[in-house]
Amino acid sequence: MEKYRLKIIFEEITGDCNVHEEGDQFIIESDGQTLRLGKDTEKICIYALSGIVPVLSAMTKDLSDEDWMSKKERILQCMNPGAEREGSGTAYMKIKRKRVKQE
Repeated sequence: MEKYRLKIIFEEITGDCNVHEEGDQFIIESDGQTLRLGKDTEKICIYALSGIVPVLSAMTKDLSDEDWMSKKERILQCMNPGAEREGSGTAYMKIKRKRVKQE
């Protein structure tokens, strides 16, 4: 069974995000449960994390080509509704899947 490492990149932020800047990133290892911060990323917003947690573990696994999560790249967004709905900012995160060799 193939496994995938996920790279999550904060690609676009609309409004004001108090935690992230565009370009921030982190990694989800192929075990589906280990999170590693990028070298310039010191923290992760709980709203951003809650927007992608439901798919992270599944995206580290081998999936059918018809499954929407099997694509090499996906864009998801954080749970903050943005300033127009009394939030602050909305972060759009690109999730990149990269196949890793099994040991």
